[in-house]
Amino acid sequence: QPLYHIYHYMLNDIATISGGRVFRLFTGRSYALDGLAKVLMEELHQQYLLSYYPAQTANNGFRKVEVKVDQLKGEVRHRTGYYPANAAPTLPLGR
Repeated sequence: QPLYHIYHYMLNDIATISGGRVFRLFTGRSYALDGLAKVLMEELHQQYLLSYYPAQTANNGFRKVEVKVDQLKGEVRHRTGYYPANAAPTLPLGR
């Protein structure tokens, strides 16, 4: 049981870094599948793809990305940044 919480924390970090979300379900419990399907469909239905071409710089380190919306109740999940294509990727885990 204690390791499960550590794995869940790690999975949540990875999901957050990549702009994703973790849905936690417990074994041995009954779930209303139609309710879960509705939540997942809403999640998938409200996605947008943004892209841009960054300026060419000598910075081959991790580049942070910030996305903002001009809505009071708007929620944005996005990856925290990226490494340029020619840099060696290592994800920064932790908060």
